Amino acid sequence: MAKNDMKLKIRKSQPDDAPVLADLWHEMAAFHAKQGAYWRIKPNCKKGYIAYMQEVAKSRDKAVFVAEDSGKPVGFVLAQLSSRARIFVEKDHGVIVDLAVTKDYRRGGVGAKLFHRAIRWFKTKGVKTVEVRVSTANPVATDFWRKMGFEPYMTMNKREI
Repeated sequence: MAKNDMKLKIRKSQPDDAPVLADLWHEMAAFHAKQGAYWRIKPNCKKGYIAYMQEVAKSRDKAVFVAEDSGKPVGFVLAQLSSRARIFVEKDHGVIVDLAVTKDYRRGGVGAKLFHRAIRWFKTKGVKTVEVRVSTANPVATDFWRKMGFEPYMTMNKREI
């Protein structure tokens, strides 16, 4: 999709957006599932994601913002407030749980606009630090998050047993 052809609007999600958000999430999850067994998804997982998105739309600690092109949802970001133990000076922080953009709209600025909208929301909540988990097997996502100013600060490891 050419950038100048888009009529992009970013808005807060509503509970009835859940099915289309589940479709966008499923596209992202299916891509990740190709990266190995750890990322495999269940056959009927969209139904569970729809219920989750309906709950999230009502939450005060989570926000979903939807990117629409001429009224058609083409991406979303799920932002969440999180807390660390009281022993830390900076106890509260933000987490970007999911950011998905449908294939035809990637690399056109949609993800960046969604990210910046989530950052505005985090700022209204007093958050000063935001985290995101990125699959090391996904160089497109790794590059995107670096462009958004993120840098690794901790390594997360897994082991099959």
